[in-house]
Amino acid sequence: PRHLIVNVFDPLGVQTDDTQVCIWPLTPAAITITNIKITLDAAGNEVAGDLMFADTFIGLASATVINVCDTTSGVLDDSAMADGTVPTTKAIYFQFDSAPNTAITQMSWDITFNYD
Repeated sequence: PRHLIVNVFDPLGVQTDDTQVCIWPLTPAAITITNIKITLDAAGNEVAGDLMFADTFIGLASATVINVCDTTSGVLDDSAMADGTVPTTKAIYFQFDSAPNTAITQMSWDITFNYD
């Protein structure tokens, strides 16, 4: 397996500027996401959103939900993807569903995947 490791500082500031965060602008091949782990710096707060892919990050055409990524007690560890298969040349991004609490200063992602 391979890993995409992403850290978002000040999730509320990021969400205020743009509700979508580009994680991988162009997949070089088809991939299958097998696990998503999210860890916040504070267990008492939550982040709600979706990991998604689209034809391109500009415009987000043909947006598809890979998985709902709502944390519980500051974490998410999920291997049951809604649609973990991402075709080649797609943009992968996180879309916030709501504004994160101001107490959250960091959100760390570990996305496990395999090339198809």
